[in-house]
Amino acid sequence: MDTITQTKVRTHVGTAVLGAAIILAAAAGLVIKSQDSGLAIGASGYDFGKVMTQETAAKVFILQNTENAGDYKLGITPLAGAFAINQESSTCQAILSAGQSCKLAVKFTPAEAIKYKATLSIRYVFNGKTKGATVKLQGEGVLSSTDVACLDSDVTENNFAGMPSSVYKFVNVFKFGHVKGLNPTTGAFMEADDKCWNEKRILEYYCDAKKGTVSWNSYDCPSGCADGACQEVICPEAPANAKGLSVNGVCSWECLSPWENQDGQKENGCECNLETKQGCPVAQCYDSDGGIVLEKMGMTQGLNPKTNVMAVVTDSCSSIFQVVEYACQGDYLMVDAQAPGEPPLSSAGTFCPKGTYCKDNACQPCQKKDLGYTTCQNFGGKYYAADMMLGDDCSIYATNSVDGLKLCGNTADSCVEGKCVVVSIGSLKVEYAGDNPAPAQLLAGTTGNEIVRYKMTAMGEDVAISSLPLYYTGKVGYVSAVKLFLDGKQFGESGGYALAEAKQTINLVDGALILKKEVPAILSIKLDFYDKTVVETSTVPLKIGIADGDGDYTDWDGKAEGYYSINAAGLASGQLLDKTKIDATGDGAGGAFGSNPFTLHRGLLKVSLDSGSAGGASKQGKGSDLLKVKLAAVGDDIQVNDIEFVANGTCKPNGSTGTNLRSNDMTVLYAEWDSANSLNGEMPRTWSLSANEKDLKWNEPLIIAAGEAKVLRLTGETTGCKTNEFMSVSVSAPSSGAATKAGIEYQDSSGVNIDMKTTKNLPVNGNALIY
Repeated sequence: MDTITQTKVRTHVGTAVLGAAIILAAAAGLVIKSQDSGLAIGASGYDFGKVMTQETAAKVFILQNTENAGDYKLGITPLAGAFAINQESSTCQAILSAGQSCKLAVKFTPAEAIKYKATLSIRYVFNGKTKGATVKLQGEGVLSSTDVACLDSDVTENNFAGMPSSVYKFVNVFKFGHVKGLNPTTGAFMEADDKCWNEKRILEYYCDAKKGTVSWNSYDCPSGCADGACQEVICPEAPANAKGLSVNGVCSWECLSPWENQDGQKENGCECNLETKQGCPVAQCYDSDGGIVLEKMGMTQGLNPKTNVMAVVTDSCSSIFQVVEYACQGDYLMVDAQAPGEPPLSSAGTFCPKGTYCKDNACQPCQKKDLGYTTCQNFGGKYYAADMMLGDDCSIYATNSVDGLKLCGNTADSCVEGKCVVVSIGSLKVEYAGDNPAPAQLLAGTTGNEIVRYKMTAMGEDVAISSLPLYYTGKVGYVSAVKLFLDGKQFGESGGYALAEAKQTINLVDGALILKKEVPAILSIKLDFYDKTVVETSTVPLKIGIADGDGDYTDWDGKAEGYYSINAAGLASGQLLDKTKIDATGDGAGGAFGSNPFTLHRGLLKVSLDSGSAGGASKQGKGSDLLKVKLAAVGDDIQVNDIEFVANGTCKPNGSTGTNLRSNDMTVLYAEWDSANSLNGEMPRTWSLSANEKDLKWNEPLIIAAGEAKVLRLTGETTGCKTNEFMSVSVSAPSSGAATKAGIEYQDSSGVNIDMKTTKNLPVNGNALIY
C-alpha cells in the first residue's frame, strides 16, 4: 500500500495559521525610546497573533544605547508561561556599549488554546542609576483539531530534482494527487484530483501555504501529461568522447575535428546545442588540461555561469605576457575567479609565471625572438611604429635598427598596435570672415588696427600651420608691428612681428596655430603704426594679407583661381598639405584674398552735424540759419582747402542777398556767395569754397589744431520759399561737376591734399527746414 504524505495548512475563523518550525520576523517599524531613558527598543508592544498549539512564533527586538555617553549594564527579567527569551537568536550581553545595538529574540509557544499576555522588562544601569523599559506582549493559541486542514496527497518533503522552486514550491506535477480543503472563493469544503489539461499541460491542485486554502494552476509538462501527472523526463546520454559530460536537457551533439594538444596528442571535443528540459541531472564540467595549468592550452566544456547554457571555450593569449585560462568550478566554467591554492584568473588575461611568455595560447619559456612591429612610440610629438624584440630574459626592447621605426603621423591615432593607420590628407579652407573690416583711413601712431579677418577651416583632419607668408603693398617702414590673433586671442610673439620687407614670412613655433577638424576659426591680422614723425600721408590705397601662390598679391580678390602659400601639415596624416588646396574652397577651385584697401595719414578730419543745427519749422527771410557742421582735427593740424554744399528741397529761394559761412559765434567770416551763385534757383543747388580759386576763395583760412574742433555756421536768404515747402543743406559732392570727390578736401602737415571720405560721417546731411 502506498504511503500518502500530508502537509497540513489549517484555518480558523477566517484567519490563516501557518504550521511551521520557527517563524523569525526581522525587527521593523518605528524605534521607540523608553520614557526618561537612553535605551531605544524596536517596538513598544507586539502581538504574535494566532499560533497553533505546540508551534512557535518569534520576534526580534533591537536594543540601542542612544546616549553615546557611556556603556550600559543590561538586565532582562526572564519571561514565563508561553513566552521565553530565545538565547540562540539573541546577541545582547551584559554590557551595551555607547552608540551600539543588540538583538533580543522572544519566542511564543502556546500550550493551550487561550489568549496569553506578558511584559518584557529590561533594566540598565548607567552612572550608578538604574532605569528601565518595557514591551507589552500578547498572542493566542489555537487547537489544530478545531480547524479545517488542507491536504495534498502528492506533496513530498523534497520535490522532484531540477524543478524551479519558485514555480513548483507547493506542487509535485510528476505524481497524481488528491486534494481536499476550503475553496478560496466560497469558503466551502471541496475535493479535487490532478488532471491533464491536454497532452502537454497539467491542471495541478495544491494547498496554498499562505492562505491555508485549496489552490490550483496549470503547468507545462516537458515530456507530456498522462493519468493526471507529468511524464518523467528521459535524460540524454552524452557520447563517449564528451569525457563523461552529461547535461541538463536534450543535446544535439556535434563533435569537433581532432585537435592537437600541448603534448602533441590528438584529442576530440564535442559541442552541445542544448535544448533545456526540466528534471535532468546538472551538467558536469570538463577541462582538457586538467585545471589551472597556464603552461598548457586546454579546452573547457561547462555551463556559462551568467547564462546557464553549455559552452566550449579554449585558453588563449590576450597579450604577450597574459593568457586567458579557463577551468572548472563545479559544473561551471571559471574565469575571473580563484580556486583554493591556485593563482587568480582574469578574463583580461592571467600573467604568465616569471621567465615565460604567452605563445600558442599557453605560457612558454622565453626565447629570443623578433616580435615585429607591435608597439607605437612617441618621439618629439611624432608617432612611430616600432620593431620590438623579446629577449631570453623575457624583456622587450626596440631593435633600434635603421628600419626599426616607421613614421606614422603626428597624432596618437595614426599608429595602432604597431601599425600605421592610413589617414587621408586634409586641406585648408581660407575665406573672408563675414565681418571683415571695411575700407578705412588709419592714423599714424595708432595700435591694434584690425586690417583683415580670415575664416579658416581645417578639412579632413586637424591642421597645424608652421608659417604664414604675409604681403604688404605699402611702405613697410611705417609699420611698427604685425600682430596675429586666433578667435580673439593673440598667438606667436606677444610684441608682434617686424615687417622688414613687403613679403614677410612669419615662422611659428610648434603648436602655436592648430586648427581643429571642421571647426572654423577666425585669424585676425592687426597693425601698429609709427607716429607722424615717421609716417608720410599718402592717398594711395594700401593692402595686407596672406601671400598668394606667387608670393605676392597678383591673385588677390578672386582675380583667378589662386591659393595661399601657407605652410601647413595634417596632424593625423603627418603630411604637408597640397598648397593648391589651401584656398577659399579648400579644394583647389577657390581664390585668394587680401584686406580691403586702407590709407595711412598723419592727421584725420572728422566731420559731423552739430547738435545746434537748425531744423523743423522755419521762417523765410534774410540771414536764416541753414546748417551747422563740426570739424575736428585728430592726430595733426588740419587746414581745410575745399568745402562743398548742396541744397535740396521743394522751395525756390529768390532773395537778393547771398549766403555766408562764418564761425559759430558769427565773429569770423570765412566766405560769402552772392544769391545767384548759392541758393537762388531750382533745387538741387551746389556751391563750393576753394583755396585754389576754382570757385570762391576763402576770406580767412580755416585751420584746426590737432585735438581741437570748430563749428561752421552757414546762413542765407530763404525769401521765396512758400508755406509747407522745405529745404535741407548737406556737405557732399553729388554731381560730376563738383569741386571735390567727398565734399571736403584738406591737408595735414605732410602737405598732401586729401579728397576722400575721411570718416564714415560723410556726407553730412542737415536737418529739414520746413516753411
